Amino acid sequence: MPSERSATLGNLAADLLRQPLTIFTGAGLSKSAGIPLALEMQNSILQHLAFNERDINLFSHANLPFEAFFEVLLGAADCNTLLRVFQRGKPTRNHRLLARLARSGLISTVVTTNFDLLLEAAFEAEHLAYREFVTDEALAAITWSGQEVKLVKLHGTIRDIDAVAVSIRRVAAQHYVASRTDAVRNMLTKTPGGTILIFGYSCSDRFDISPAIRGVRDSPCRIIYLNHREDQSVSSTPRGKGSSGCRAVASVVFLSKITDFILHC
Repeated sequence: MPSERSATLGNLAADLLRQPLTIFTGAGLSKSAGIPLALEMQNSILQHLAFNERDINLFSHANLPFEAFFEVLLGAADCNTLLRVFQRGKPTRNHRLLARLARSGLISTVVTTNFDLLLEAAFEAEHLAYREFVTDEALAAITWSGQEVKLVKLHGTIRDIDAVAVSIRRVAAQHYVASRTDAVRNMLTKTPGGTILIFGYSCSDRFDISPAIRGVRDSPCRIIYLNHREDQSVSSTPRGKGSSGCRAVASVVFLSKITDFILHC
C-alpha cells in the first residue's frame, strides 16, 4: 500500500538523518553503469566458449563462487582484457547520490567489494576530500571513528589490474588476508553509535566476506539490509526474523541475526 510504503521510507529517512551512516555495497551499485554482475559475466564467458544452454544452467545452479570460476580462467589465459570491463562506465545517479550525501556530512564511510572506479569519479566530481583504503596495510590502519570520509575497497581497485588478479587468486584459494576479515568485523562492531546500510550486495562472497560477517555474533550498530525485489513494494522484517518470500534473505540467514531489519523494496 502507498501509505505503508511512505511510512516505512519516511521512518527510515528520519532515522538515517540523525547521524552519519556507513554504506556497505557491492556489484548491484554499478550494474546500471554497464558493469556486469558476476553471474552475468560468467554466463557470457561460457557462451563465448560455446557452452550449451544446459551446461550454462548447470554452472549457474552450482553456486560456484565467481572467484573460483575466474581463477580457472587466470590459469589458462591472460585475463587482463576481461578485467578491463571494470574500467568501463560512468557514475550513475546512485554513485552521485552517495557522493553528495558524503559531501553533506550524511555519510562517513563507504565500504565496497567493487573493483570499478565509479565511486571515485563521483566523489571527485563533487570535489569531495576523501581517503581511500585498498592495500592490506591501509585496511589494517582504518580508524572507524574518524571524521574524514573513507572509501574502503575490500577487493582492490582496477587502477592496479595485476593486484586485482592476485586478490581473485587469494580469495579463490580461500587465503583471504586477515586485514580484510578484520576490516569487515571492525565495520560491524566499531562504527561508533552508527547506522550501517547494506545494499546492492548479494552476500555471495562465500570465501572471504561472508565468513567474516558470520563470525560477528552481535553488533552495537543499527544495521539495515536493503533487499531489492521487482514488484517495488516496501515492507520490513525485524531482527532475527526470516522471510520465506525473499530470495536474498534466504542466502543471508547469518546476516539477519545481527541486522536490525531487512527492508524489502
